[in-house]
Amino acid sequence: DPSNLITLDNTGIADQAGNTGTGSTDSNNYAIDTLRPSASIVVADTALVAGETSTVTITFSEAVSGLTSADFTVANGVLSGLSSVDGGITWTATLAPNSNVADTSNVITLDNAGVQDAAGNNGTGATDSNNYTIDTLPPSVASVGVPANGTYVAGQNLDFTVNFNDAVVVDSSGGTPRIAITLDSGGSVFADYVSGSGSSALVFRLTVASGQMDSNGISVGNSINLNGATLRDAVGNNAVTTLNGVGGTSAVLVDALAPNVISVVVPANDQYNAGDVLIFTVNANEALIVDTAGGAPRIALDIGGAIRYASYVSGSGSAALVFQYSVQTSDSDANGIAVGSGLELNGATVRDGAGNNLTLTLNSVGSTAEVIVDTTAPLAESLVRVDASPSSAGSVRFTLTFNEAVSGVNTSDFVLTSTGNAAGTIQSVVQIDARTYQVIVGGVSGNGSLGINLSATATDIADVAGNALTVGITGERYVIATSGRDPEFLATPPAANLPTLNPLIPPATPVVSLPLTTSPLLPPPLFEVPTLGSGIPTLGNIFINNGALAPSFIAQVFASSGSDSGGDGSGSGFLGFGGGDGGVFGSSTLSSIFGSDAMQESEQLEVFDGKQWRGGDAAQGLRGVFGAPTLGQQLHEIRDNEQRQLNELAWAFGQVVVNEPHA
Repeated sequence: DPSNLITLDNTGIADQAGNTGTGSTDSNNYAIDTLRPSASIVVADTALVAGETSTVTITFSEAVSGLTSADFTVANGVLSGLSSVDGGITWTATLAPNSNVADTSNVITLDNAGVQDAAGNNGTGATDSNNYTIDTLPPSVASVGVPANGTYVAGQNLDFTVNFNDAVVVDSSGGTPRIAITLDSGGSVFADYVSGSGSSALVFRLTVASGQMDSNGISVGNSINLNGATLRDAVGNNAVTTLNGVGGTSAVLVDALAPNVISVVVPANDQYNAGDVLIFTVNANEALIVDTAGGAPRIALDIGGAIRYASYVSGSGSAALVFQYSVQTSDSDANGIAVGSGLELNGATVRDGAGNNLTLTLNSVGSTAEVIVDTTAPLAESLVRVDASPSSAGSVRFTLTFNEAVSGVNTSDFVLTSTGNAAGTIQSVVQIDARTYQVIVGGVSGNGSLGINLSATATDIADVAGNALTVGITGERYVIATSGRDPEFLATPPAANLPTLNPLIPPATPVVSLPLTTSPLLPPPLFEVPTLGSGIPTLGNIFINNGALAPSFIAQVFASSGSDSGGDGSGSGFLGFGGGDGGVFGSSTLSSIFGSDAMQESEQLEVFDGKQWRGGDAAQGLRGVFGAPTLGQQLHEIRDNEQRQLNELAWAFGQVVVNEPHA
């Protein structure tokens, strides 16, 4: 108290004389201060979170001194910046809560003994502030639930549940929080937040996209990527984004990479016929599962412009699927079949073990340019003579030509055909080229015709594709004249002074009963035509000269007796087959071939060498041949270089059947 007096009551005293005092007496004024200072503490923000501070006001009952931060006890916080602007009565400080604190009962306590007022009175006791709460413990991830073990394909979800130790509010107005997921196919993908705000469990989801792959287990990132979002607890503490307690993901696989065809093995280069099977192997980059409940997958084939299909037959569960097509009788492709560009499901499903559908494109298809389809049987185009005909050789050859390359041709495929007494043996078959064969017939003998036919039942003959021959062929024939080998016809000159036979008058045929024998006379098979050359009749023109018997003469088969009525006058040609005056079908006589001059019996008459006996007489040739000398006398000797023509003539004579008169 600043106003204090001491008052004396004088009446209570007396002097020595006994006088009693009167009234009172005051002392001088004096001040008294024995009141200790007191204080109050107010925390302005009573709910502190991480990152926040609060102003603390300390008000004393009087000005004090000696106040420091050490005089305060701060629960879960720190005071700083203690100061007074009014001389020590009001003090302010800043309260910062401690981190990672969650406490609802907190006060600041002042030890009053640390302060004193101006009178020197020290405070006594302690003063507490009002209560405040502190929640500076941010939400943190306690665990992360991962997807179940398995292989996930395109379109499937991988869900991750992030469990916090406190409820978390997600503010995604600035972006969506996410978790990075690393795949071994390269790079990172993200599982984005989808739900859970306000709870302690936030769900993040990765939807597998096509092309993503992880065969040894996905990897989860170390923390949540806020990506512009905020994650806070109810009081506003930002969540700690570190991911703790992440479940194992070594068996969480991703296979969103569709299987594909890496190659197609085609049939071997060859020619295939009806019933043959064309096999195609489709190789994928991983094992495939084929479900044929709705149909069988197939591969389109272009065979000669017609679409055929190789259907699936085996391979499910492996990386190699087998397709087959059986060649039909109507199929044909000479330029190589073509394989379609893609596999046709045809109601089936073809997937890998994870369920990814196979990419149907057929890659790296083998060449089919030499995969030929031939269901047409080979055809023999020709079977012709190689050597000249007529022939007197001991062997003859035939050339057989097919319309395509064949194999299996052998001697048993041929049938030998003949007329007369001609005979032979099919000895060998020689291949000339893929389409051509030469057949050799040996041991040829006799007279007549000789040929070979290719049998239609020669089933061992087949083309490259295996198509068997179904149609035979009749071959050309040789005229064979080998009996007695090369007969020698000897001739002697006619008797001198033969009567002139000009013009020639055909005699009547003797009326006799003749048995049927073989003779070089009257050849009806050769000379049935009514006229030859310039029109002279053929049959019955028998010239009997000098009383010789009819069997000694040959029918006149030549036209006029004058060289000017037809031929070329050369007298050349082979009797019966030549093209000159000496030919059966010529128009002149034999005047240019045979002369009528008498010759020595010992001198050989070369009937066919073109020499003239006597010129100027058109009939003398006939007289030289058909005079009194018999046929055996006239055809007595010939030169060696005329053997072939004589063999042919002998064969022709052998075909003639005549009636020989009785002796």
